[in-house]
Amino acid sequence: MTLSRFQAVLFDFFGTLVDSLSASAHNASVRAMARVMGAPEDVFLERWLSDWGERGAGHWDTVEECVVHTCEAIGVTPDMTHVPEAARIRTAFIRDGLVVRPDARATLQAIKDRGLKTGLITDCPPELPVLWPALDLARLVDAPIFSSVAKMRKPDPGIYLLACERLAVMPQRCLFVGDGGSHELSGAEAVGMTAVCIRSPREEGYDPHRVDPEIWHGLTIVALGEVLGIIDAGS
Repeated sequence: MTLSRFQAVLFDFFGTLVDSLSASAHNASVRAMARVMGAPEDVFLERWLSDWGERGAGHWDTVEECVVHTCEAIGVTPDMTHVPEAARIRTAFIRDGLVVRPDARATLQAIKDRGLKTGLITDCPPELPVLWPALDLARLVDAPIFSSVAKMRKPDPGIYLLACERLAVMPQRCLFVGDGGSHELSGAEAVGMTAVCIRSPREEGYDPHRVDPEIWHGLTIVALGEVLGIIDAGS
């Protein structure tokens, strides 16, 4: 076991533990949902994108509710018999788009082997919490925090403190790793965590969930495994 001032490492999800989603595949899946619901594709897509923040904050508890809301918001009366199929398309897109970074599992395991706890803080709509238990990464994360379940998004201090509460650690003993979307890095530092930005050369896509990226001049890594060096250095 390595002695370190850190007791836990918290990770962002999209663009950190898994690759960012493809914008083209994302938009194609939303258009497919619109066709199922008999809604104008462009209008449905525009509204779906504009409502990301509300979905991420858990304004609607299920994908089905998100579909119904989008239809109603653009003046389309939803045929409830088609809602499950539209939700299935959305969930399948998220599931199929989860490409785990090559060093994610080994890094999480190495962190746990060092005696540290692991956490996840991710801005996400209702699909991911449903898919999470079946993912291989789930067994390596002690406290997963999903914004749509917590009803708050980064950089709200409450979402970081909720993770600390569940891990039974103080923020000052936590390392947070993320790609910088949603002002998550400065948000982590604001509650007393040490933040690290990951800028992976793998990133060629665009994650439609990555909103409000921030300019970062602090600690930066290009691969998840570099987190181990930071832990071992205790800085």
